Amino acid sequence: MCGIAGYISIKSNLITDQSFGESLDMMAHRGPDARGVWSDDLAYLGNRRLSIIDLSGGNQPMEDETKRYVITFNGAIYNFKELRTELESQGAKFHTRSDTEVILESFKLFGFSCVNKFNGMFAFAIWDRKKQTLFAARDRIGVKPFYFSHRNSQFTFASEIKSIISMPAQEQKLDWNGFAYYLSFGYIPSPHSIFENMRKLLPGQFLTYSPQLDKLHIETYWSLPSTSDHECTKEEAEAEVLEKLTSATRLRMVGDVPVGTFLSGGLDSSVTTALMCCLTNEEVHTFSIGFQDKGFDESSYARQVSQELGTVHHELSLDAPDTGTLERIICQFDEPLSDRAAVPTYFLSKLAAEHVKVALSGDGADELFGGYDRFFSGSRYLSDSSSPIMSPIWRFMGQHWPNQMRGRSRLLLKSLDGAQRYSFYTQRYTDDPAFSNSYMRVLNPSVQEKIEVSTREYMEKIIEEASGNTSLGQLMFADMRSYLPEQCLVKVDRTSMLASLEVRNPFLDYNLVDYVMGLPTSIRLPSSNKRKELLKDISVGIIPASVINRPKQGFNVPIGDWMRGPWHDWVSDVLNYVTHSDIFESSPVEKMWQEHVQRKRDWTQLLWMIIVFGVWQQRYLAR
Repeated sequence: MCGIAGYISIKSNLITDQSFGESLDMMAHRGPDARGVWSDDLAYLGNRRLSIIDLSGGNQPMEDETKRYVITFNGAIYNFKELRTELESQGAKFHTRSDTEVILESFKLFGFSCVNKFNGMFAFAIWDRKKQTLFAARDRIGVKPFYFSHRNSQFTFASEIKSIISMPAQEQKLDWNGFAYYLSFGYIPSPHSIFENMRKLLPGQFLTYSPQLDKLHIETYWSLPSTSDHECTKEEAEAEVLEKLTSATRLRMVGDVPVGTFLSGGLDSSVTTALMCCLTNEEVHTFSIGFQDKGFDESSYARQVSQELGTVHHELSLDAPDTGTLERIICQFDEPLSDRAAVPTYFLSKLAAEHVKVALSGDGADELFGGYDRFFSGSRYLSDSSSPIMSPIWRFMGQHWPNQMRGRSRLLLKSLDGAQRYSFYTQRYTDDPAFSNSYMRVLNPSVQEKIEVSTREYMEKIIEEASGNTSLGQLMFADMRSYLPEQCLVKVDRTSMLASLEVRNPFLDYNLVDYVMGLPTSIRLPSSNKRKELLKDISVGIIPASVINRPKQGFNVPIGDWMRGPWHDWVSDVLNYVTHSDIFESSPVEKMWQEHVQRKRDWTQLLWMIIVFGVWQQRYLAR
């Protein structure tokens, strides 16, 4: 796990060893163990390393034996040992035991198609000194980030935005369309970002860049399966899923440092922990977080599972952190992300990093096996579309419905087709001005004019990509393409890296994902009211029955109470700043805040979005 950065341009005289090094060191938390910078007349490559495999021999950037190719790499290739054997049989010679060198030699032998060989989480860039061309790629699921900027004949990239915006010719201008996506979904989907001229490589993509031609080319090398194509019995599927999940867990335990696991006491983390215990003779360290507010504390479940499995358990009871630390967590993302679980995830990662360098996580199981209630309620939206004749009538009635009477949203929803309804369902603030939760109602009119995108179409298009699937299959596909890589994995990567911890996800092994996504919905979710049924069935005999049968409980955080209590003055100051910055209208924001403080309504979700943006705005735009 590392932080990578690069600057490629015929204008390389605009950057110096010192300035590039300073940009790289802004990600020192991603790699506190080693630092490396390589350069020639056209390229700078940098790496901050968190040493996991081949502690002494895997430093980067790394050159191949001929010194033609240079690589900087972030992540882990779990099947690197098997690939190394294959490469050696074809004449490759190795000088380290690292997975980094395996990527380099694979590129030399297989070219761009090398990415199809890798099972892992990765973002890497390889500079070809002879062809004077950069090749870069991101893993299939989007576990590892890759940001880039291409403007004025300069191509810059990094694991985190903060390193890019500190390089030459970078302007910190707000991208209003990215801002609109944030207000709608709480995250900014790839390839967009919060800054103009800043983009993200999508999961399963690679790019090439030639500085001499100033030509950037992007291709997709892997796509998430959108339809079911496996024919098998339920028993065959259970056996195959268990084998692939066990293999994925085994691969993610590889390394030259201690490996532990996050344990919440829920199904996903319990299965991961149980499989890990079965695959090692060493002590397994588990980590969980609870809250001093007992209404949100579920740490007893984790303790129970730990006792059943015999792990060495560590837990932290969290109260409201100080606002200085809170701002550090918020700004670690470099663009607004409203996931409130980022706060405890950072402290959980910090706890784990005191004992191990790698932790396994259950991320991805809900999306893959159907663990969210919204899949089941949302599938009804897809199958209940408005008729073309009635749609404009319902909309007209909704738009002219008296404000003091209930029912406006219900009438407007009846005017939408299935994909439009689900898109609305997933939005925090909708871009449709007819609805009461439209972000147009809280934004300054001058800002509204700058937004040129219809954010609702983002989710509608993703759902349409899986139109050949069942309603449930479409929605699980949509989450795997949106919410998982754009919010969940971003949250885990940035908060764990802030604590210098590598987090690995067995449920996101692409072999498992390919297989499960290709199963018919009738096998993945045979009952219409039982969440994660396939995963629960394979868990029998592996984890306690009490865990399998317990209803799902999300990672709930008492943010709303902390806003009223110990953070009250800080929240007031942030909201005051936001409403005086000519972006948000002061009246509706102040009204929400007062109603929240007085417990008239719970505005936690929408206020937190505005607060996060305000903290980000103060750090990145108020210069």
